[in-house]
Amino acid sequence: EAEAQGGETPDPGESSKDNPYSVTTAISKFVSGKAQDVWVKGYIVGSVNGKNISDAVFGVENASNTNLLMAASVDETDVAKCVPVQLPSGSIRENLSLQTNPENIGKELMINASMVAYFGVPGLKEPSEYVLDGEEPAPVEKTTYKKATSIESGKTYILAAEVDGEFKVAQNLSGNYGYLNVVSAKAENEQIELTSDNNGFVFTETDGGYTIVDMQNKYVYMTGNYNSFNVSAEPQDGMVWTVEANADGTFKITNVNTSKYIQYSVKFTSYGSYADEQGVMPQLYVKVEEGGDAISEIMPNVEDGAIEVYTINGVKVGTSLEGLKDGIYIVKQGNVVKKIIK
Repeated sequence: EAEAQGGETPDPGESSKDNPYSVTTAISKFVSGKAQDVWVKGYIVGSVNGKNISDAVFGVENASNTNLLMAASVDETDVAKCVPVQLPSGSIRENLSLQTNPENIGKELMINASMVAYFGVPGLKEPSEYVLDGEEPAPVEKTTYKKATSIESGKTYILAAEVDGEFKVAQNLSGNYGYLNVVSAKAENEQIELTSDNNGFVFTETDGGYTIVDMQNKYVYMTGNYNSFNVSAEPQDGMVWTVEANADGTFKITNVNTSKYIQYSVKFTSYGSYADEQGVMPQLYVKVEEGGDAISEIMPNVEDGAIEVYTINGVKVGTSLEGLKDGIYIVKQGNVVKKIIK
């Protein structure tokens, strides 16, 4: 069996971009209930087109858009020897999904993600970086959010609950109702950077409180006795929320009709709106618009690593800002990627 090579097998938690796990090793090192940040190398062989691992399909026919299957062998058809890989909305899904990129079938993929249970088996969720067929993608433009202490009508915010030193950031609903899934993020200097705009919510003042509208221009509202959310392109009864700043930096965001407030449930790993204490209330981080105070210039510094300059469309234009016309650029210096205005 042709197994993807990664050198000597490292101990759990010690895999790296230069020394990744093979798929076989990743499966053997999986520990239920313990998330591990790992690099895994294998081949794209299919996806899971359903809610269970038994719904796995090999090849590109009926491929899912939200996940893929990796295996140690390019011709693997035994799902027990595969790991499912979550494809969150954004550039990772756009570039790796077999539904939109059928040519990716059989390609070698090396990916950095959290190794946790997915579809009830060892899997990879919340991927952050990857190398496809030996090529790294161009740096992804990031959206910056800074910590908010109050609400300003018309601004875009993310809901970020702090759990064990990291933030669980709510995502927009993919359907018309449900609980809000999350992506994990770190905060530096009271700022959070995300690669997708699918986490934003616009708070707009209205009679009795605020409306909350997601990035698909849908109102977030509640109905009946449910603890989950609904979204609609048209205004709905149950769409008004009050927003109260707490002394600890969190916000109590309460639905006026149900008197339930938004919390991240550690048990269910998602956001719901509950009548009593069920989890962690979110902090709010406001989107920094272009030209705002979170955009900073990166200057060449040999000690910090050489820089690479890209257009906002991902085209590399050089290793220095000198000589480039005025505009917005993506600058990568080491592991740091920033959007700058020249």
